[in-house]
Amino acid sequence: MKARAQLVLLVAIASVLSACATDPRWATTRRPDVLDAASLLASDQAGLARSERPEEVPTVPVRRRLRPCCGFGSGLQVKFGPMAVPGIAIGNIRGPDQIGRHVYDAGQNAQDVLIGSERNGLVYTCRGGFLDTAHVRDYADWTLYLATAFGRRLETGGRIELPDSEGGHRTIVLQPIDGHHVAALGRRELSAALAVSVAFRLSVWHEIATWYGWSSFDLFPERVSAFSPEDLYSNLLGAKLASAIINSGNDLSETLFNEAMDAWLDQSMRFLGAVPADLGQEMMHVVDGVWWDSSARLPDPALVLRRSFDIGLRQAPWVVSPERLDPDLAARLDDACGPERDAHPLRNPTRLFDLQFAEIARLEIRLEPELANHPAFEPYEGTITDRAFPELVETIRREAREEFGPGADRPTDAP
Repeated sequence: MKARAQLVLLVAIASVLSACATDPRWATTRRPDVLDAASLLASDQAGLARSERPEEVPTVPVRRRLRPCCGFGSGLQVKFGPMAVPGIAIGNIRGPDQIGRHVYDAGQNAQDVLIGSERNGLVYTCRGGFLDTAHVRDYADWTLYLATAFGRRLETGGRIELPDSEGGHRTIVLQPIDGHHVAALGRRELSAALAVSVAFRLSVWHEIATWYGWSSFDLFPERVSAFSPEDLYSNLLGAKLASAIINSGNDLSETLFNEAMDAWLDQSMRFLGAVPADLGQEMMHVVDGVWWDSSARLPDPALVLRRSFDIGLRQAPWVVSPERLDPDLAARLDDACGPERDAHPLRNPTRLFDLQFAEIARLEIRLEPELANHPAFEPYEGTITDRAFPELVETIRREAREEFGPGADRPTDAP
């Protein structure tokens, strides 16, 4: 009887997985209309090229879930309140071949819950520093959702309400764009570039909110992870990868997007010089006592000693300084990714020709009471916009210097 029950369970699981594999959450087929037929048949060209219409933009479900990863460091120990939790050591360093396959909004479907295709963690790259693959994937997913939401509304504008989370109710206010601009720049290209800009702003808000006490798990404060060295670079990297996928048309179905995300992430890690997990582990140990403190326990904010606060046009990664490496480790890095180890910055798009993204799309947050009552937010009377982010981030930078020392906002000890 027990064996039969197990067989029934396995069949049920197989049925769920089969349904997930054949029933993506979105799939779009572009269908011609009579005007397309007339244009094609009147032309002496072999094909038909035309701009995408708003109704042809994929309808992607909004992402709702943060991927649970990763405290900065390795072998991280945990405490609950004042009590240390014995027997736990979180080893979250991965190699590029260990991060699993991408699933849009991971955790939202049965396939991901049952077999857990993603294996997120921190991957060290010679030119991009540590990458948090959960952050990369979160903001790739955000960029996809935003680009499709924008693509259906470019000419009309409107308010895009996001799920309540991350310290308040978030709304994106999109201004209408003249149809001639949309036609000249391309609906897909404009939507993708604008989505990168807004997704990065969403990521900055996430860091601000966690610094001031918001947590996805009420009993476990997340201030320790706010503005950690790899966060903002990983966020922008994910957004840019999604923009490439959108521009190539691989957003038309969930399957296409997930497969394209795997390919783009793999090739980007190759370009940035991702190293195996054991070597990444050693690189994390090199900055123990400088960027993080292995003697501290999660969720102690003092676990992460240095934070990255630059939110401008240029995102420079925190690459471990060669001066910190012994000759053997430097030689092994040369073998892993070559002697070229100059940091590779990313550029955050703020405009497309004469269209300023800050003027086209605004992020508004109606703060939850806990944040609204914090002294940092009192001037905003319960509602904040992304225009306040630079001032808030500079305030947090000063607070970090006071808490962790004058060099808390930079990777090296040099002034």
